[in-house]
Amino acid sequence: ANESIITKTTVTVPNNGGVIEAVSTIEAVPYYTRSRKTAQLQPWSSDSSLMRPIDERHEADCCRTPQHQGIRLHEFVSKTVIKPESCVPCGKRIKFGKLSLKCRDCRVVAHPECRERCPLPCIPTSGNTPVRIGEGTLADFVPSTSPMIPSIVVHCVSEIEQRGLHETGLYRISGCDRTVKDLKEKFLRGKSVPLLSKVDDIHAVCGFLKDFLLRNLKEPLLTFRLNKLFMNAAEISDDDNSIAAIYQAVDELPAANRDTLAFLMMHLQRVSDSPDCKMGVINLSKVFGPTLVGHAVSDPDPMTILQDTKRQPKVVERLMSLPADYWNQFMMVENIDPSHIIENTNIFLALLRLLM
Repeated sequence: ANESIITKTTVTVPNNGGVIEAVSTIEAVPYYTRSRKTAQLQPWSSDSSLMRPIDERHEADCCRTPQHQGIRLHEFVSKTVIKPESCVPCGKRIKFGKLSLKCRDCRVVAHPECRERCPLPCIPTSGNTPVRIGEGTLADFVPSTSPMIPSIVVHCVSEIEQRGLHETGLYRISGCDRTVKDLKEKFLRGKSVPLLSKVDDIHAVCGFLKDFLLRNLKEPLLTFRLNKLFMNAAEISDDDNSIAAIYQAVDELPAANRDTLAFLMMHLQRVSDSPDCKMGVINLSKVFGPTLVGHAVSDPDPMTILQDTKRQPKVVERLMSLPADYWNQFMMVENIDPSHIIENTNIFLALLRLLM
């Protein structure tokens, strides 16, 4: 499933008509190492909240979202609060005259002590005009550089992982419809992500994320063009050939779709690994099949909908079976400037001195 076989054969034919000799070398190469150049990439630490097994995380740090090399970090600058603002990670108001941190790129605001809990990767604000429901493409919501993920997806996943990984039936239990509608209106009306830390119902945040992926975009994440390719790949009876075909289909996705899919798959793997959620791969595949896979056309007939509904979960199952290392490579940023990390640290230390 994850390997291809490369063979090299050297044939020696003597000029004098002697015995012909042939020497062959066979090598197995993982498929995904050939799909992207990774030599200059720095790996996302295995301590990442998206990568660490549930049972290895101490309860005290389950709400932390640590900064890591290899992914785009926040570039915080300090500012004195003049007009009231709310801290994104904790949802509490930052009082007048107090110091706060604000990211230059994504504009996220936080208390100095909440800095480590800001959602990662940092997704720079695109400045695009809000689009109507169902009329936007994924490209309307993502930055121009990798990883190309909508900020709303990053913020929702961060909030769900901080508060929801011990909730039974995550993504299966419906949240408050009114709350989901309010979140959607705030998101579409403004240019920033709603303050999700103030939403008491974590199931509503899950509903908001699914609603964005299902109804806010012109086409599903796997696109109309590649729908049949993914469906056919998932239905190949031989597991190895099926997964190899899935790899090839993922490679054909537009960059924004591929990066967003990678981010979501790593998140869903985390959810499926949580014993408290009781949402294994099969359950999550049934929930996200229609959301991520969708159909090959925008207005399918009833028979197509019925047939596709049976096929969609198998695609998500195959996608979730791909190794985390494969998905993780799409979260990386090439040629990270070390001063980026130093700058964040120095600002944080300077703020601590001022507060002492």
